Amino acid sequence: MLFAAVAALAATACAKASGGNTSTSTTSPVVSTQAPEPAPEFAPALATVALRVEDETGAPLPNAVAHAGNSEFVADATGTISVEIDQPTLFVVEAPGSIPEPIVIEPAMAPERTMQMLARTGPNGTERIVMHFGGDVMMGRRYVEPVRQDTAHVLTDDGGASARNVVAAIAPLFAAADLSSVNLETVVGKLPASQAYPGKRFLLQSPPVVLAALDELGVDVATLGNNHVNDWQEPGVAATLSALAEAGIAAPGGGLDATAARSPALLTSGSYEIGFLSYTTVTGDFVNDSLPLGDESPSSALGAADLWQYVRRPFAFTTVDGSQPLPAGDYRPGDAWEQFAAIEDRLGTATRNDLWAALTAPGAFPELQDWVARRGHGGAAHFSTRIVEEDVAALRAGGADLVIVQIHGGFQFAEAASEFFARAARDSVEAGADLVVGHHPHVLQGLEWYQDRLIVHSLGNFVFDQDFLSTFPTAVLRTVFEGTELIQAKLYPAVLDAYRPEPVSGNAARRILRTIAERSAPTESSARLPDGSIGVVTTTPPPDIVAAGLAVHNGIATVVRADATEANRDLVPVGELADTLIGVDLFGWGSFEDVEADQSAAGGIHWRLPQSGAAALRSAERAPSGNVYLELTSGSAFGGDTLARPVARFTPRLHRWYEADGEPADDAATFSVHATVRLEGGGEPFVRIDGYDFVDTIPTRDPESTLLVQREFPLDVPADGDWHEVVVDLPVDLLAPGGDTVNALMLYVGLAAPERGLSVAGFDDVAFVEWRPTTSYPPGSSVAVDFIRHVP
Repeated sequence: MLFAAVAALAATACAKASGGNTSTSTTSPVVSTQAPEPAPEFAPALATVALRVEDETGAPLPNAVAHAGNSEFVADATGTISVEIDQPTLFVVEAPGSIPEPIVIEPAMAPERTMQMLARTGPNGTERIVMHFGGDVMMGRRYVEPVRQDTAHVLTDDGGASARNVVAAIAPLFAAADLSSVNLETVVGKLPASQAYPGKRFLLQSPPVVLAALDELGVDVATLGNNHVNDWQEPGVAATLSALAEAGIAAPGGGLDATAARSPALLTSGSYEIGFLSYTTVTGDFVNDSLPLGDESPSSALGAADLWQYVRRPFAFTTVDGSQPLPAGDYRPGDAWEQFAAIEDRLGTATRNDLWAALTAPGAFPELQDWVARRGHGGAAHFSTRIVEEDVAALRAGGADLVIVQIHGGFQFAEAASEFFARAARDSVEAGADLVVGHHPHVLQGLEWYQDRLIVHSLGNFVFDQDFLSTFPTAVLRTVFEGTELIQAKLYPAVLDAYRPEPVSGNAARRILRTIAERSAPTESSARLPDGSIGVVTTTPPPDIVAAGLAVHNGIATVVRADATEANRDLVPVGELADTLIGVDLFGWGSFEDVEADQSAAGGIHWRLPQSGAAALRSAERAPSGNVYLELTSGSAFGGDTLARPVARFTPRLHRWYEADGEPADDAATFSVHATVRLEGGGEPFVRIDGYDFVDTIPTRDPESTLLVQREFPLDVPADGDWHEVVVDLPVDLLAPGGDTVNALMLYVGLAAPERGLSVAGFDDVAFVEWRPTTSYPPGSSVAVDFIRHVP
């Protein structure tokens, strides 16, 4: 079982950690006045992998062909395809009468692997259809104006070549379907900033070359039911619809009025008619609800650009019959909104629309937010149970064989679906949807089965420029329907590296898939706590819910029921870990192996190395993890420490579960840093922790980031050139300095210069571990485990 493997993995670290703050061998350091002999530069080795291709009965497919770029590899008489590779490589395997199947093959795979391909038709002759789904897509902001040299850069005047290049690595995988869909969370056009929605906190507009990327991906449906299609209001909606229509891409979920926004996309593929519906539950009302009321004074930290929230403006509106739904007077925006919201449902349609137009006119309160098509203006389709029931029924009456509902909702960056989103998704199933796919959280969430229909809570980002480690992992959902039956659903793990989506293999694939599996617990949901933060609370799921499980093979997950024998092998039932502290690596990218199928043999994903050349990836026959590690060099003439760090911050959590009143429902976590380190010369290796208070839960203010703590921890490593496991147990107050709470961390590894000469340090298996006792976990939990410590 995984438990045994975890125990073996953690035994040494746990034993060493019991003796103090840092722990390793303790021989005296050796001071060198000459540079140590450098290790070989990172040089991948060739490996031969044999892939046996079979049909659904286990019979070989001797005519199978694996395509990778411009190369193809043909199976022999036993259905075996042999490939020689030096890096993870994406192949699309085809065989006569079978559905094309993507797979990432890596050199470290077992020398022989088996993959099974589905026939194009079922046993009774029914045609099968394959659909792919990706997460949130945009190509503005950092794509057009990069803030770092190493990230994807989209040029607006190169005919789309650079946009195609952003998605080139994953395009063969995503395009290997009959139909595919993404959530296009952006306006498409060249509208000036002066015409953007006044007062909107985040505005997304992508240049028209984003259409080249969608074409490269083979996108057929770009859903617009989201909170950004209206960022340039109706001119932006019109520009987006026009651009997508010209590109031949269906665009449900957005329109210049409510009826148009609800219009479905009905596509034909083979013998199927498939209807796509798109809605959002994110309307802008919450932003308006957060505006200051009455005589509330502005915060001293409020910038000048936000002072409009506190300014009173005259407003008067009289209907044609002489009534005044809102009395004439001087209002703050929040007061005007509060009074409008209180009477809106009592107004006739014409009066409501006219009043809203007057309220949001220039000179009145144009900063009031409304992102959906209602109140007489365009935008995104607004989700309601009644609407989805009507729209699904209309599609069925119009001949749709399958109906796919996509919903934009929940809380951003939350690990679990919100109760409101879950109810909306289940209502859609009750209305007749065959599949429900969710967007908006920008991170991966879990899946569930409801009334034998699959619900995917969030696929995270697909092409997006957010800058948190949690927003980089993603997955492609692959579904195969035979008639109206979903006969197969798979998840292909991928990652945004420098904002480029790329398939992954090995430990990266395993980590992403086990995260999805763990977040599929039906007893958890996210909720807004009284302090405005988002936390996980325990819930009681309805009786028709069946937890989803993942059966992983070849780095790809097949979605099954959680109680299936092959499900969730990478999760451990808490009941099997009694009297144990469970350690979870919150960082996750501390191995420097090449895990991406990106046509580039380079490891160190998500690490930023100094440009001075004092850091490099090196090869070794017996590095602690695989054969690649990070090497830092420092010397007395360097003028400072050599540092390397991840490209973005990650999130620690003192508490994981909360009561509805915001009180923690678990014990506070403890934390430690683990690494495997080697040293030559007289320098001193160390880790540094920068802790921040990052606030982005106030919708009327820009996010704020405050550095709360910065601490260095020396690593006691002998200068003998051998690898040593190191554990640093962090002080309990590190994440709560002075009563504040650290909720974002940057982890550095470093090498301080020796007094003379040069020093070289190697780092591998770097982890930031969160420890919780098993008693903190809800009963019946199955958890991802990286380390364990036995409680005496």
